[in-house]
Amino acid sequence: MKRSPVRATRRRPPVDWVHQFLVVLANTDQLVWRRIQVPESYSFWDLHVAIQDAMGWLACHLHEFRVVIESTAGRVQRFGIPVDESLEQPPVRPDWTVKVSSVVGKADLPMLYVYDFGDGWHHVVMHEGGVQRQRSVRAGPAMLEASWFRGREPDENRWDLDLARPDSWAVRGSWSAGPWSAQVSGGHFTRPEAFEPFDVDKINASV
Repeated sequence: MKRSPVRATRRRPPVDWVHQFLVVLANTDQLVWRRIQVPESYSFWDLHVAIQDAMGWLACHLHEFRVVIESTAGRVQRFGIPVDESLEQPPVRPDWTVKVSSVVGKADLPMLYVYDFGDGWHHVVMHEGGVQRQRSVRAGPAMLEASWFRGREPDENRWDLDLARPDSWAVRGSWSAGPWSAQVSGGHFTRPEAFEPFDVDKINASV
């Protein structure tokens, strides 16, 4: 029996999905917004870190996500860092235990991300869908991600195309095993604020 030759096929690199969010800072005279993409494996804690990096915050205060699961019943879930129950605050689930993918498909309305309960910086977080992409560099439980972009915040014309040359970069290394995860992220932002023409170097870490 004559066998036909077997052709070698080129395997495509595996792909995964990322969630794309539009983050808008509320109650400001000048429109401040960011569009970010995060892996589908992210928890809400990871999403918090991503928003902090994108908005230029320094992670010095408490935060909380408020998600409307059933708009007709007014059911709101809160994810963040639980505080003392004696303060009679609404219950908050630890955000590092809740996957973004488990919630975004069930939420009826945009999420609210609150940073610094004293000054009360409110961010409207709108899920714009999933985007397929090539995997990041991964070695076992470790992953390395990098991006190159324009550092200055977008203007009020958020639906146009910004074709300026990228001048800033960011990199994030993460590790996850069982219930434990850690990440270190940092980057260089060229003149991120229009009214403060200074470059910013940042580094964040969390476990």
